[in-house]
Order: sequence, then structure tokens, then C-alpha cells
Amino acid sequence: VMGGTTLFRFLRLPHAADLFAALGGRGILLRHFADRPDVLRAGLPGSEEEWQRLETVLAEWASRRELQSKGSKQ
Repeated sequence: VMGGTTLFRFLRLPHAADLFAALGGRGILLRHFADRPDVLRAGLPGSEEEWQRLETVLAEWASRRELQSKGSKQ
């Protein structure tokens, strides 16, 4: 986490474009910056239900990345 406000956070991560696509495909919108490809801006969920949905989608993304990583090592 690079910073943010009460409404959003700036995130820096090596696979920002992949996360942007994965969450966007599930209806969770992020902002991806062309001039900073490793940075995303994420709006903070407004309810417990939205937090749970975000947590589920992030866990699915992380699991998929882990499986891809294991597959590439074989």
C-alpha cells in the first residue's frame, strides 16, 4: 500500500495488470495507470458484503497465480 484516503488505496505490485484484468472481469473496478504499470488505485468497499466479495475474488486470483507458478516450474 502506497497511500490513499478513506475512500481508496494506491497499491504497488508486480502483477498489477493481471490483477486489474482479473478483478475487472468479476465486476470489481480498479484504476490502472499507463505511466505506472505496477500501480493500481482501488476503491474501498462500502459494506461487509462488498469486503467479503473482494476477499473471495482476491483469494481466487491468488490461487490461480499459485497454480500457474507451480505449473511453470514443472
